Order: sequence, then structure tokens, then C-alpha cells
Amino acid sequence: MATVKVSNEIKAPVDRVFAMFTDIENGSKHVSGIKGVEMMTFGPFRLGTKWRETRDRKSTRLNSSHVALS
Repeated sequence: MATVKVSNEIKAPVDRVFAMFTDIENGSKHVSGIKGVEMMTFGPFRLGTKWRETRDRKSTRLNSSHVALS
């Protein structure tokens, strides 16, 4: 399994950023490349939350990835 780390400074209140980041099911509304999200775990966002993202990779095919919060 590959590990990807991304860092970016966001000039907004922490609670607003956290609320948007943890709104996984509506990720396609916040990130243009996300075409769909399927939750693999249910309940509140927490350690172990898993989901599958389908993203447009600027080609004729879509890329699907499993994501887990660890």
C-alpha cells in the first residue's frame, strides 16, 4: 500500500477546515477531481474511517482508490 502525505496552509478557522475535510460523502462538491465517494465504514469520522474515491485522472479512464484515516 502506498502512503501519500500532503501539506497545505489554509487560511480559515480550524473548525471550518475540519468540518469540510471530514465531509467525505460530499467530497466531490469540494474537490473537482473527485467523481464519486463510497463509504466503507459508517458513523462519525474517526480513526479507522475508510472510503473509496473515484477521481478523474485527466484521461479517458477513472481511477478508484481506497482511503483510510490512520
